[in-house]
Amino acid sequence: MTVLPIVSVAIRREQDLLLVRQRARQIGQFLGFSSGDATRITTALSEIGRNAFEYGGGGRVDFGIGSSAHG
Repeated sequence: MTVLPIVSVAIRREQDLLLVRQRARQIGQFLGFSSGDATRITTALSEIGRNAFEYGGGGRVDFGIGSSAHG
């Protein structure tokens, strides 16, 4: 699978989780996901980011667009 990177968000402080949510929603909307799907994506990334912050001491969320060639 090929991934085209879009943006990375470092999670060092609790406030960084808000940026993860904002970017997830923006990218979901830009890619044409429905409002409901964009909300589900945003919620999932928010939970993963919170877990990384609380239990892993921080981390990074990398956003990208993936494509795979089937031959």
